[in-house]
Amino acid sequence: MKIGILTMHKVVNYGSALQAYALQHFLKDNGFECEIIDYVFTNSPHGLKNWLRYLLKRNFISDMKFRHFWKENFILSKRCFKEKEELSDFSCKYDVYLTGSDQVWNPNHNGDELTFMFNFIKSSTARKVSYASSFSTGVIPLHMEEKYRELLSRYSTISVREENALSLIKKLIGKDATWVCDPTLLIGEKTWKELAKKSRLMIKGPYVLFYILTYAYNPYPEVECIIQQVQKRYKGSKFVFLNGKVADKRRRNSVVINNISPYEFISLIENAEFIVTTSFHGTAFAINFRKPFYSVIQSDLLLDNRMFSLLHRLGLDDRAICYDKKIEFENMEYNSEIENSISDFIQTSQTTLLKSLRN
Repeated sequence: MKIGILTMHKVVNYGSALQAYALQHFLKDNGFECEIIDYVFTNSPHGLKNWLRYLLKRNFISDMKFRHFWKENFILSKRCFKEKEELSDFSCKYDVYLTGSDQVWNPNHNGDELTFMFNFIKSSTARKVSYASSFSTGVIPLHMEEKYRELLSRYSTISVREENALSLIKKLIGKDATWVCDPTLLIGEKTWKELAKKSRLMIKGPYVLFYILTYAYNPYPEVECIIQQVQKRYKGSKFVFLNGKVADKRRRNSVVINNISPYEFISLIENAEFIVTTSFHGTAFAINFRKPFYSVIQSDLLLDNRMFSLLHRLGLDDRAICYDKKIEFENMEYNSEIENSISDFIQTSQTTLLKSLRN
């Protein structure tokens, strides 16, 4: 059986690259022939001012490191599709067309982009399934509902990454979807440790990792309260800010790290003694490596409940923290109940994926 995976694989983003790697790795390990359809979703900015801002912020060192990772780890279709219009003469033949994970169905992120629902596949008999696809929102704009309904109804099975997507699918097409884990949780700690060995990053001594993203929403200055509480608790440690701001360099015992490879990202999380993050995949990898952590979330979960959905499913609700909450550093262990929840979620997700492909 040959599977064509469609996902956001060539985005300069740790989560995007690593979830694509994990899904393909899991399928290969289970005997499937698979390749990622090499569609380069650029999420390009529009307008001259936005383009200039994008080019000024873009880092070509980071681009180079990601390109190296993609080349080493992805099995891609022979043809690369750099524009969605190029898919109009798509001729690759697969037994199953698989929409992968990440925010592939997020209308706020993708605009009117419907490529990730295989809108370019002409055959009415082509078998389509999804695994851990994400809307990352609880609302589909009214003007897009009918198109979503039409394209999603062509899938034989649908699994989603967030709990609130279950009701969205039910509302749109009247079918039940399955809630599954992100692909990065499918393949386990051992595989990630092997990849981390390719890291060239060396940080001496214990450190706390702050991975605070600012592109989806800006958590500053509110997140400062959380940073200060953690620094007070871990006085003897270094404080590593991944993709940190210039101001972070002036903090006591701080190290700002930018432009690292996906290998180094994995290593950075693997070796941290404590993690604070606003990132979904920062959260997922903290769980993979069983690290004590807090995920800083927005109060309005309707906008984006990705992290809380995962934490709630695993019984880790107390690891989600809003800005005004006092941090507790006790009882951060992964007890048997939490371990069972993690194991159950992963096994159920693996079974769901394999069953959807083999049926």
